[in-house]
Amino acid sequence: MGVRAIISSVFAALSLVVTVSADAQQVPEIPVPNLGDIAVASLGPQGPVIYYDPYVCQMAGPACEFFRAHEYGHVVLGHLQNQYMMYTPEGRAMAEAQADCFGAQNSSPLAVQTVIQGILHQPPDPKDAIYGSKQARAQRIASCAGM
Repeated sequence: MGVRAIISSVFAALSLVVTVSADAQQVPEIPVPNLGDIAVASLGPQGPVIYYDPYVCQMAGPACEFFRAHEYGHVVLGHLQNQYMMYTPEGRAMAEAQADCFGAQNSSPLAVQTVIQGILHQPPDPKDAIYGSKQARAQRIASCAGM
């Protein structure tokens, strides 16, 4: 079984873990090697799409589950259709915080613990302006997960 098949199987299995609202539409998940991020939600011509890097996801292990749920959060919470959430610094920060909570509430404890540890071991990054400091983001995720 190749890497792409393994990653597709993992994503299919994760469908059982992630809880999305009953009225949420089926969201295509498209593997994009060298995406530049683990996963990204976007609004395409046919509606929401989640792009993910299968190699980064494989290296992230259980944390991939959280990031997948985080991207579903953007879809379910309507961020992709909201100009304020997508195009203003304040809106983007709010959207990322909400998606982090959605991800934390819809992922396994192992995925949440893995992502928290990963965040805390990363150096400061320009994206911290949107996500908050590593410490603040890790605390928010833990709090949303009830940890």
